[in-house]
Amino acid sequence: MSRTNHKICRHFIYRLYWTSRVSRDALGHYGVLFRSKLLRRPLCVLGIGGFIGVAAGFKGSIGTGILITLLFSVMAASIFSIGEPSNDVAAVKNISSASRDPVLEKKRQLPDWLLIGCFIAIMIYGFVYTSVPRHLAESYIRSQNDEGDYDRTYSGYIIDAPLSASDDSYHSYVLETDEGFKMSFFSSLQDLEYGDYAKIDGRISEHRGAENPGGFDYQEYYNNKGIYIKLLTSDRKIIISEERFRRPGLIRQISAAFSGFREQIILSWKKFMPADDANILGAMILGDKSGLSHEMRNVFRAANLSHIIAVSGLHVSCFLIPVLFCGRLSGKRYMRRSVTVIALLLFGFIAGWTPSVTRAVIMCNYGIVSSALNQRTDNLSGLFISSVILLFVNPYYICDVGYRLSFVSTLSILLLAKRITYKLKTRMPRTVSEPIAVMLSAQVGMIPIITAMSAKQSPVLMLSSLIGTILSQWICIITIPVTAFDFIFTEWTAGRINSSILYYPVRGLIDILRRAAEYAAYDSVDAIRLQTVAPMLLASLIGLFIFISVKPSLIKKSIAVITSLLFIFGFATQVGQYYERPLVTIVFLDVGQGDSALIISGDKAILIDAGEAGQGERVLVPALDHYGIRRPDIVLLTHLHSDHAGGLAELFEEDRIGEIGTPFFGYGEEYSHLIEGFPEAEQLFYPLRAGDTVELDDHVRMDVIHPFEPEFEGGNEDSMVVLLTAYGTGVLFMGDAGFPTEERLMTDDEIRSFLSENTDIIKVGHHGSKYASSELFLFALLPKAAVISVGTNFYGHPTGEAIHRIEQSGADLYRTDLGGAIIVEIFEDRIGIRTMLRQGDTSDNKG
Repeated sequence: MSRTNHKICRHFIYRLYWTSRVSRDALGHYGVLFRSKLLRRPLCVLGIGGFIGVAAGFKGSIGTGILITLLFSVMAASIFSIGEPSNDVAAVKNISSASRDPVLEKKRQLPDWLLIGCFIAIMIYGFVYTSVPRHLAESYIRSQNDEGDYDRTYSGYIIDAPLSASDDSYHSYVLETDEGFKMSFFSSLQDLEYGDYAKIDGRISEHRGAENPGGFDYQEYYNNKGIYIKLLTSDRKIIISEERFRRPGLIRQISAAFSGFREQIILSWKKFMPADDANILGAMILGDKSGLSHEMRNVFRAANLSHIIAVSGLHVSCFLIPVLFCGRLSGKRYMRRSVTVIALLLFGFIAGWTPSVTRAVIMCNYGIVSSALNQRTDNLSGLFISSVILLFVNPYYICDVGYRLSFVSTLSILLLAKRITYKLKTRMPRTVSEPIAVMLSAQVGMIPIITAMSAKQSPVLMLSSLIGTILSQWICIITIPVTAFDFIFTEWTAGRINSSILYYPVRGLIDILRRAAEYAAYDSVDAIRLQTVAPMLLASLIGLFIFISVKPSLIKKSIAVITSLLFIFGFATQVGQYYERPLVTIVFLDVGQGDSALIISGDKAILIDAGEAGQGERVLVPALDHYGIRRPDIVLLTHLHSDHAGGLAELFEEDRIGEIGTPFFGYGEEYSHLIEGFPEAEQLFYPLRAGDTVELDDHVRMDVIHPFEPEFEGGNEDSMVVLLTAYGTGVLFMGDAGFPTEERLMTDDEIRSFLSENTDIIKVGHHGSKYASSELFLFALLPKAAVISVGTNFYGHPTGEAIHRIEQSGADLYRTDLGGAIIVEIFEDRIGIRTMLRQGDTSDNKG
């Protein structure tokens, strides 16, 4: 080897050694910096420990949770055992200066061993508190079900009830049994109150998750409250004992008193503005959503503005503006602080002490106490102290979605907003750059949470969030003093007139907010559902904002490298997902005792049937929104019975429906009853009968097999039978057809041959009735899978005879009453079938 090569080799080895040494020392410096930051913010360390413990115990097995807590315990010990790095490397000199924090410079540090011990103790506390009740509840449900499927008596105290249940509708209650288990149940009894001792006959089960795409997840909702058991009962099976009663605690008694005051405020608003506007104000300022219509809640949810109608730190800060202004009238500082603390506590009771309100009140009071002790306020510690306090009060509070959104958005604002504002103020005024920076920071922080919620995002939704936040601030700032003025001068006519005039700006701002929410909700149908985006791609977006906000340093370079790698791998993953997506997706929706199926192929969509009345708003519209379908290209109505056609009126009212093809329309009692709700939609109907074809593209078509001529005025045996063929896979939709229709199809040799050669999956006729799915029919088709769309009913569907015949044919059986919506995904080389409730997943290779 030549001398030149030796020199190059030595230089390469030296550079490799120097780079590794720099990296090692840089990591050491970062470790020391990170450790010093944690030691100076012990409350942050304890809060992180609580979050980890609750997350480990909330989901997964006990063994998995124990492994997670052990892993983080070892990681914590490792972080605090990092040694000091060498100081002779010029490349990392700027890290030492970066570790100086003037706000925290004089804070006394806790011993390492004490902080580690507290971190582990709180983590274990959160894990045990959330995991043990869940597993005990699951064992209890199994033991009860093993004894037989019949009603039992469960006795205990009502520990959660609406503060006001004056109407006849059903409300949610929680029973704590004598064995210590919490059970949710519904009742319309108006005399059922907190503290009543009740004996309830019923059956218990687990809460069901989201049964349909875009549907509400009851399991997550109740599990977030630490309630894992559902009690199925009725009003006549609930007996209240007059001899035993548990008095509510002081906090609940005060909250009940403030509930009446809250209702009085909302009634005063309704004197000056429409009821809908007053109800929006009630949700926004007082945390009372009971007056909001289901439609309005869906609008704000779809527009990503749910935080606007849930009291949070934003509304608490607006409430403090007039309080602080009035406090300035006193020259004594301790009086101003005392008034502020008292006002915050009163607002907490008025708003019902929701987790997000509690976080904001604790954070504000932490700042006041720090000021009283002549300490500079550390907002990060104030944020985490709320999680520590809530953890000890009730760890399930930090599982609340509102609290998580409030926490991560506040954390992101504290970490990023100030630096993003600094970047933007060179290009725009501070009055504009600051709100934009706050909005962007909050949106970035909420990405993991709204992704888990299956929310959507788009530029329009981000703009609506900014507009909604600004409008919400001004609405609160104006409404609070005007309401106080109204109550003070309520006896004077002049004061009443002035109040009416002062409410005009509030009404105008609410009208703008509602219009912005409705426009954003309309746009949300076409927005990107974040769950379809590769996680690494979302992580790279978060990394980009962190990169922008960090000052130039080695840390910034490291973030740039990591962000670039995340983007490259995330983009590659996203491209792979696109090419691996199913060519056709069929969703057999869970609409109870009814039928509805959604077929999606590329940008085309077909809806077959719409379930009972009420299912259009509850199931179909959320499912269409979930898949980004503004309206199906075609709707097929198999026949005119209400359990197949009832939901069409709601789709028409929402302008979510186009052409409707059906084999029978124009006259008859069933048809007249169908169009009674929307006669102007009659022009949407057109005939579709045997021999007709609906083509979506070159590879996807639907052939109408039956009927040739309707004979039963749209009854069961007039059902439209349709065969969908997509990329070599056939799915047969039988409607409510029974033995007579099946026999008619099998006696026609051409139809029999066509169906037997192309049917892979069958949507069983008439919900699994014993008069449908004959042996002759099933054994002629030999489907690989059979789907029964069925719910709670008095007909005994699906019958044991039908199930037995399906199983004998060798088909895998799926039922919507057990597994929720059944999703069939058709690829070029295979078929995938899964259920929303995860009760069965299969994959069948074609051929």
